[in-house]
Amino acid sequence: MAWEVPLPPADFTPPPICACCLAFAPRTLCVRAEPRRELWLGCCEDCAQHAARAGTHRIAVGIAATLSAVALAAGLPIVLPWQSLAVVIACTFGVGAFVLTLGAVLTRTPRGHAGLDRFVEARGALLVCASREYAAQLTEPGAAPPARRRTLSLERALEWGLLLGCAFALAPTSYLFHHPKLRVLNLTEEPFELLVDGRALGRVEPSSRESAFAGLELRVPAGRRLLEGAYADARPLLSSSAELRAGRHHLFAPQHGQVCFWLETVGYGREGARPEHTKLASLEEFWVLPDGLRGLFTESPVSGDDLRASGGKTRVLRQGSCDAPP
Repeated sequence: MAWEVPLPPADFTPPPICACCLAFAPRTLCVRAEPRRELWLGCCEDCAQHAARAGTHRIAVGIAATLSAVALAAGLPIVLPWQSLAVVIACTFGVGAFVLTLGAVLTRTPRGHAGLDRFVEARGALLVCASREYAAQLTEPGAAPPARRRTLSLERALEWGLLLGCAFALAPTSYLFHHPKLRVLNLTEEPFELLVDGRALGRVEPSSRESAFAGLELRVPAGRRLLEGAYADARPLLSSSAELRAGRHHLFAPQHGQVCFWLETVGYGREGARPEHTKLASLEEFWVLPDGLRGLFTESPVSGDDLRASGGKTRVLRQGSCDAPP
């Protein structure tokens, strides 16, 4: 809680008392107000010391909270790979908030003092004072008494802003990077249950035709994982030990038979040419897809005939017969 008064005129002489404890002030502190204007207000030696300690303490608490949040946001998706994103965000924000709250509790204002460090602060045409009595000393005779207001220091707002950024920006980014996408196709005639490291993650319906919505797409923790498929009667379909790479896209298609997958590259403008097809090869029915794909199991955008355009190339993943590209 603080008190605000209008900014005194340029010829105003501040009283020789401390802006915090109201004792005699043998020294002064500088408050920058309007452009090219400085106010030199009183501050005693004791208050100057506890203001310096409070400032250092606030910086240390802010750094500790930020480092804790960054470490949790970056490390939890790796240390606890099967925890949900909500748990990672909650832990990141909770630990950081605990550090900030504990730091605020341990920095109480000394008895007989109005504040910890910022005793007077200029905000536009107003002066915000921690002490009501000192604010009254800065008020001209006949003027309105100091007005009460709630304040939130810029440092405290920055601390909570960094914490929110770690919890709701860094944590999801880290989680999504360490939980890459996995597309699972069922090219058999019966639905099966997908299990990853023994955990049932979903039912995959049969889909023999090429479709951008075919199969099941989910995020799985990066690393060496055991991918398994099981029919409803507990008959095993296939198990594959696969290495999922962080930040990549993967494909798992057990028992795909005579169906193969092709990388289709199409050029546009001056780079236009007949589509190029490259077959994906694997011994375990599992693929780490290349970066830069513009689509899965969908046709490439139609290229125009304007040879004046510089153009470029696009690449998609297609599904078709193993004998000939789609």
